[in-house]
Amino acid sequence: MRIAGSGALAIATLVGVAALLSCRPAPRPESAEGLYRFFCARCHGPDGRGTARQLRNYPAADLRRSEAIARGDRAAVRERTAAGHGPMPPFRDKLTPAELEKVTDYALALAAPAGGPGEAGPAPGGGAWIPND
Repeated sequence: MRIAGSGALAIATLVGVAALLSCRPAPRPESAEGLYRFFCARCHGPDGRGTARQLRNYPAADLRRSEAIARGDRAAVRERTAAGHGPMPPFRDKLTPAELEKVTDYALALAAPAGGPGEAGPAPGGGAWIPND
């Protein structure tokens, strides 16, 4: 009887550990795209165009319409992401400086013309793409 009891305890312990491991949060993304999808896409959409829900109340959720992004103004995009603006919360305490740089790069790339940042022309959603040389 005693052996069966300790076997049941071992099985219960294993089941409990497995349950705890399956509930832990997903690992934090490291890539620029992963960070954008994790922190930004909920409001700005996977392609920067904004989500229908956000656009109803906040048309500026469409990143392609951002003047700072259209100008390729890294400093302005990075600062707005870090400090927040309007309904957008600040991310300076959620993202490391290196992660802020990655998200800035990704947001700027969303407005780049199809031919790449070396090709000048209108960015989707208005404004001109000015490459960051």
